[in-house]
Amino acid sequence: MVLLGLFLAANPVVLYYSRFMRNDVLLAAFMLYALGFYVRLFDTRKPRYLYLGTLMVALAFTTKENVLVYVVTWMGAALLLFDHRLQLLAGADDRWTYVRDEARTAWNAFLRGRWAMHAVLAVGLFFAVIVFFYAPRARGVPGPGLWKAFSNPAMFPDVIGEATIGSWNEATGHWGEGNQSSYLDSFKELGAVLWHGAAALVVLSVVGFVADRYAGERPRDLVSFTFYWGAVSVLGYPVIVENSFPWEVVHAVVPLAVPAAVGLAILVRWGAEATTDGDGVSAALAALLVLLVVGQVAATAASTTYAHPQDQYLDEAGENENTLVQFGQPADGIRPTLETMQYAIRENDGVDVLYYGSDFFVANETENERWAAGGGWYDRLPIPWYTELADAEVRSTVDANEVGSDPPPVVIARAEDNETVSNRLDGYRAFEEELTLYGSETVFFIDEEYVRASDAGTSEGE
Repeated sequence: MVLLGLFLAANPVVLYYSRFMRNDVLLAAFMLYALGFYVRLFDTRKPRYLYLGTLMVALAFTTKENVLVYVVTWMGAALLLFDHRLQLLAGADDRWTYVRDEARTAWNAFLRGRWAMHAVLAVGLFFAVIVFFYAPRARGVPGPGLWKAFSNPAMFPDVIGEATIGSWNEATGHWGEGNQSSYLDSFKELGAVLWHGAAALVVLSVVGFVADRYAGERPRDLVSFTFYWGAVSVLGYPVIVENSFPWEVVHAVVPLAVPAAVGLAILVRWGAEATTDGDGVSAALAALLVLLVVGQVAATAASTTYAHPQDQYLDEAGENENTLVQFGQPADGIRPTLETMQYAIRENDGVDVLYYGSDFFVANETENERWAAGGGWYDRLPIPWYTELADAEVRSTVDANEVGSDPPPVVIARAEDNETVSNRLDGYRAFEEELTLYGSETVFFIDEEYVRASDAGTSEGE
């Protein structure tokens, strides 16, 4: 248990992607908690663990559509555990009797016992969470809304329908085609991230699973279950992902941490027993292996998460690629420019920001107030978070002549359009920034008057 905690806390993949908003870490955490509560349910038969486990699953369903993969892998792992039970029995007759008895016991417990009521309540809890998170909030716009329904109860069926069936249709409409490229290419890309960020964990998970399965009298369900869960995720994600984003590896690392902790515990116990027996060679070898594992994990975590968190490469020569970094992550060092932009927005009346160029263009800016914003809005990220925070009035254009006609205090364009825009502006200072880690050079043209005022305000504040 101690080693499992260390793996979850220090693994480079989980540590790195827990430092910025990735729902993958939340999803993996909720489902690991759910598994823990369900294990307690089977061990203690206390209904509260059914509700806690179901609450965790419901919260997992609010994070990301990958939760459907968890459901499938859990079902497969459960079937394999059931097969374990059958293999432990002597003959076919015994196995059939076991299946019949287990089915009858479960059915009787559900119908005649208190579990039917608890199961219904747990399902109700699940859908209550789903409805709360997915119900539309329609203040100020037409249509059903959660808070509107409290003053108009007749609206609740529409709200529940949008939160459940509507959300399901949206999810399956945007995700479900799977990988449209080569499986091997995706496997290599995700495998490189897995090996770079969790090599020791992967190797030790195999050691822990094999040792637990064959060294004792019978394999432990939790160890086998989590290994099946993680192994299927390693092999299955290259099939289902549309893009091989490195954070997908989180869904394999978290379950594999359990058998990996078992594998590392074997080395620790081996060293402790060798020390007790006076076997210096074995003790030294065990200590060396443990130090190698700890050193590899610590060095990788320190390099990727702390020394080079936003660098494409881990060395000055540009040869050792940081596989945990994805080019779409927000770039570093843009904050001063954004703060100057926000100052100009707050001091201005009328249109505050004008985007120029086809990358940023949205014909109707009101589209950006909906969940599915206009196409060019996504290329603006992360700027919209800051313009919205400053309550900016935003426009966009692909007409260069419009830039020079009564320009607002902030004009934003791609770096390749720098000359086109700068020739039409007078008295503006240009700030070139990366919106993402690389490949998104963007120029912020800010009225010099606001730049000087912002700088003066900053100096006085200091």
